[in-house]
Amino acid sequence: MRFGSLMNEPAARMLRYGRDTQLGWESKEDTTGPFAANYELVGLDLEPNYNYYIYGYRITSGEPNIFYIRWLSDGDVKYHLVDFPSDGTVVYTDNIPINEGEPANVRYGSSIVRIGLFALGAGGAGVKYGAGLLIGRVDQ
Repeated sequence: MRFGSLMNEPAARMLRYGRDTQLGWESKEDTTGPFAANYELVGLDLEPNYNYYIYGYRITSGEPNIFYIRWLSDGDVKYHLVDFPSDGTVVYTDNIPINEGEPANVRYGSSIVRIGLFALGAGGAGVKYGAGLLIGRVDQ
């Protein structure tokens, strides 16, 4: 008998991600510049009573820029910076979330109720940008 057939799906997810969560990509259509600095390329609205974990991201850019992921964790704003020194695409995924120990959540009537991936610099005219976030959600 194979080991995999002995294990149920929640237990397999616990083993792989450290919690019982199913991951999914949050993406939207590519954006073509120009756009202003701090432009949100992709975002996810958060629901109360859940913690959200960021297991990866995808960024495509036709020019150098700096990107950041922003979320709120227990009332504090958190950031993860991604320096992108040239054009191209990067995909980052891991079984340990970027925000391990500081999950995104909605508390205390906060103004930030999204996880967002932003371009720090303005997007040039005619330059294509794309982004995605790999997110897992668990009960609080």
